[in-house]
Amino acid sequence: MPVSGGAFEQCYNAQAVVAEGSLLLVATNVVQAPNDKQQLEPMLAKINALPENLG
Repeated sequence: MPVSGGAFEQCYNAQAVVAEGSLLLVATNVVQAPNDKQQLEPMLAKINALPENLG
């Protein structure tokens, strides 16, 4: 990932989806993208792929 001063640093960008009532993690993802602008759609796809009976 580019950092100030023109250097490059090995970094990761993590996302998590949490159930509102219980704060249970229901989906996670880790990418090497420098920002998370392109990560919303993949995370929504993970949520939509969850079984309906999870509630």
